[in-house]
Amino acid sequence: MRIGKLISFSFAFSMVSIVNTSAQALRLETAFSTTTVGDTLEVDIVVSGFRRVVSGQFPLTWDTAGLSFLAYEELELQGFVIGQEDVAKGILRCSWISRTGFGQDLIDGTPILKVRFRILGCPGSSYPIDFSGNFPTPEFYQLFDEVPILSELELGVRSVPISTPDLLGPADTLICEPGSLLLSVDCTDCMISWQDGLNTSQREIAAPGIYSIVAINEQNCQLTDTISVGFSSLKPLDLGADTTICSGEMIILDSGQDSGRTIWSTGALSRSISVEIAGDYAVTISETDGTCARTDTIRVHEARRIEGAIQTDSAHICLGDSIRLTAPSGERYDWISGKETLSVTDSAETTAFPLAKTLYEVVVSNICFTDTFSIDIQVVEIDGSAGADTCIVKGTAVELGATGGTSYLWRKDLPLSEFTIPNPLAQPDKSTVFVVEIYNGNCSIIDSVMVTVTDNPLHSILPINAISPNGDGKNDVLYFPNLEKFTTNVLRVFNRWGGKVYDRVNYQKNGGELWGGTHNGKPLPPGDYFYVLTVGEVAIRQTLLIVR
Repeated sequence: MRIGKLISFSFAFSMVSIVNTSAQALRLETAFSTTTVGDTLEVDIVVSGFRRVVSGQFPLTWDTAGLSFLAYEELELQGFVIGQEDVAKGILRCSWISRTGFGQDLIDGTPILKVRFRILGCPGSSYPIDFSGNFPTPEFYQLFDEVPILSELELGVRSVPISTPDLLGPADTLICEPGSLLLSVDCTDCMISWQDGLNTSQREIAAPGIYSIVAINEQNCQLTDTISVGFSSLKPLDLGADTTICSGEMIILDSGQDSGRTIWSTGALSRSISVEIAGDYAVTISETDGTCARTDTIRVHEARRIEGAIQTDSAHICLGDSIRLTAPSGERYDWISGKETLSVTDSAETTAFPLAKTLYEVVVSNICFTDTFSIDIQVVEIDGSAGADTCIVKGTAVELGATGGTSYLWRKDLPLSEFTIPNPLAQPDKSTVFVVEIYNGNCSIIDSVMVTVTDNPLHSILPINAISPNGDGKNDVLYFPNLEKFTTNVLRVFNRWGGKVYDRVNYQKNGGELWGGTHNGKPLPPGDYFYVLTVGEVAIRQTLLIVR
């Protein structure tokens, strides 16, 4: 697109004044549609009889009181020279010349140039647009026998009629209850006056009635419009909650509306429809003119047979642990077995806290079917122990004795010979608690044993100097408090002449017998005796009186 001042033709044939009267006259006219205030008007310059044309020029003129020039666009003819210096006066000067010089043909009715205007005039007025300017003189040259001849030219003159815009919309409307209606005046830079004196370009309408406005635009034209507002008679629309049907069953979906226009998503136009297939069904109710539409949707499920099993991560748990149970999909759930160890009994998911092997059963149902599902949960209990607390003399070792597992793991920061056997050797230099994790399959427990280290057993073992084996349950046997805590010991008892009457290794250990003043199964006579209790490398020597 090129913009510039009009230039004159410099070709030799520009001086030819012969007028061609034998051919069809070339016609130049404008084409456009009826417009309203504020619109953009597109005017096409259309030609007919355009045969072997090699050049042309014409002015386009208009009434600036109603039209304001915006722009132009070349169409079928390329290479226009456009003079815009007088567009404020309503004149656009246009010149064109064939680039080849051999002439150009166009089909009748072909637009060669498009000019855009903004409509400024008042409604009801008409503003001419034609080719009546004084310069340049409208003329076209056609090529005949290689000679450019001035064509006979017909000029079409038209006027632009201005219609009143729909300031409040193209039609009367309704207020959709419950609610209100926002009326907006479609008039840019206009002074607005409603029939009740309100001067805003928008207003919210909550009552039916007739509403009218007067608008004064920037050209001081008076524009008017009126709209009738009524209330919709449509009732609220509710298809109800989503529902479920059994296979082969049919249900009725009812919109509940007797007035207005009804259309279902199935295409049905009736108030209600019959449904036997699962899916989403929507209905729209509107006024007969399409306003105030109400829409609702309902989902219809098809109930299916309940299939599957109770789902869980494992059928075995450790004592004290819990496990999540999930029933097959349904609508209602009733856990009927093992319920006393469940977190909830009426949900698809529940948490079980069994203390022993337990059978869990759940009744699952939907609108059409009911079934019962069950699962056995095994509880693994470990009856393990790190062993009894014990004592050792400093510098000695003790064999620990964990029990109840299939594998063991002692804490590795403690003085042990090994860490993965039940009975490692321990030789602490101070009293120490030894911790072991006892495993049975995937389950485990943690227990500990205290090993007390002493420099002198006499600090822990109280010597006994008398027994009275008379069957009264008091001092009937020789018992040393705390002796069982030490790892090894030897007890020897002698009579007054040095004869040994009792000899025992690890006396008072592991549930062994306690001496009650006998020898070879017979009671010894009362009197003084003497014993030596050796614990580690320390010996306790003490006289013993047997009283009967």
